Amino acid sequence: MKLVLLMSLLPGIILKDDCCTSIPEGSFSTTSGATDTPTGSASETEMDSQSETGVEPVPLDRAVVFVTRSWLRGDEALEAEVACAQEAATAGLSGNFIPWLALDGKSAASRLTPAKTVILPNGLIVSADWQALLDGELLFGIWAHVDGGDSADKPVWTGTQQGGTIGQTCEDWSVLSLTGTYGVAGKTTAGWTDSGTADCRTRMRVYCFQQS
Repeated sequence: MKLVLLMSLLPGIILKDDCCTSIPEGSFSTTSGATDTPTGSASETEMDSQSETGVEPVPLDRAVVFVTRSWLRGDEALEAEVACAQEAATAGLSGNFIPWLALDGKSAASRLTPAKTVILPNGLIVSADWQALLDGELLFGIWAHVDGGDSADKPVWTGTQQGGTIGQTCEDWSVLSLTGTYGVAGKTTAGWTDSGTADCRTRMRVYCFQQS
């Protein structure tokens, strides 16, 4: 019923094709990944997102999110901001796009301004509630490139656990011999941001969130 209702509200949207793509070479571990059942409480996440300034940011009405076409090693993740900006500009999207990455000791959730509604570039609603996004209760997975291409089942660097808190970050995306937390594009559970850890030499994509 949820899918039917959403599609009636969003005419003309075409759902992605099923995809069975392979994950790039690299050493992966699923022992630390989040389970399908969210465990973080709203209060814990809200405290994390406000911890840097002590003031809750004013949420955006809407934010577009996409998966980069660029593949980045763990030590190249700092280039993600440039990749997000370039790919958005090439597609004609306005605004500032920030990668969903834990960085400089700050969680991904605290680095981004929350959005009341998160959508794919084609208008499909990923989440109508920011807390649900953090908890891994997505309406549709984040599977699309900025041009609408399909990136489902591809690994994505996040350094971010369920709830938006800091995970493993390859020592702030600088040491290849360590591991980083990654998600999997297209998942509607907490696995979108936390599906385990991987060798930092592995090349992955990055999520880009619109911030203005």
